Amino acid sequence: MSYTFDLVRLQPGIDPDVAYRKQSKETEEELRKSLEDQGASDPQKEEAKQQLARALVTSHPSLEIFQPDFAELARLHEIDLAEARQRFRNIELNERRYSIQITLFDDAAAVALSFAGTVEGCKQALRFLWDCLKTLHSHGGFSVFDPQVDKLLNLDSDLDLVMKTVCGRRA
Repeated sequence: MSYTFDLVRLQPGIDPDVAYRKQSKETEEELRKSLEDQGASDPQKEEAKQQLARALVTSHPSLEIFQPDFAELARLHEIDLAEARQRFRNIELNERRYSIQITLFDDAAAVALSFAGTVEGCKQALRFLWDCLKTLHSHGGFSVFDPQVDKLLNLDSDLDLVMKTVCGRRA
């Protein structure tokens, strides 16, 4: 079972649904471009991703920052090492116990939960993930859209709704 969340930065005065749809298209484009040349990196965006990754690991020490094998990526994509570092500059954090993956892009983020276990274990995994979402919101300015329930989430009040969807009606 895999459950995903899309994270977007909402601009003031813009309808949240419109903003999410626009950001979703941009995120898909960014993922597609990761297999192509994305152009020069923005040092401010790179630093913001690093700071957000540090905030997540500080708050949740079981998160591990994935270290890509750029030499292997260069070989697989038939590009040089510098281009591999440029193309694959997203930051990925993983939590093994709960099978959580957080991916930080220049202007967006994605979170996935692939938990297989008991209902109680699912609840623990979701609570951990929810706390990560709160960190992404407070430190990164992200709002969270849940495509499974087609809703921009309120992190203060929607945990039960998502828990029932992720962990089953017994949650």
